[in-house]
Amino acid sequence: AAKKPTKRLDNEGNEVEGVSVPVSIGPPRGCADNKGTASIVVDCVVNPTVLAECVNDETGAQRDFICQLALTYVEQKYKLELDRKYKLPRMKYKGDPEEGAQYVRDSSKEASKVAEASPGDVHRARKAAAPKMAL
Repeated sequence: AAKKPTKRLDNEGNEVEGVSVPVSIGPPRGCADNKGTASIVVDCVVNPTVLAECVNDETGAQRDFICQLALTYVEQKYKLELDRKYKLPRMKYKGDPEEGAQYVRDSSKEASKVAEASPGDVHRARKAAAPKMAL
């Protein structure tokens, strides 16, 4: 989903407005830069609409916002502290796309249902999945 305005409660319980930008963060993987220096790469996937807004923003503020947001998400997910200075390479992807590919489910095509399972449901599922033996 693209970024969307949201309302949430702050620490004092006051309603505040903000923007929600879903970002999918991949696992860190080793790589080498153009000089052969060992590096770590983390894939960050955003909605194509958000990406188009970054490209169309002539000030660069939108692109910087998304890059800073991605850095924050990587720091939170992997408990890292990253340098906030960055350079954007001219390439769209670093490394072999098949090796580090991320797949994002298109929720518009399938409705996912989440339901809480009761202990009886778990028991029936295990019983159904147990191998059958003929004696």
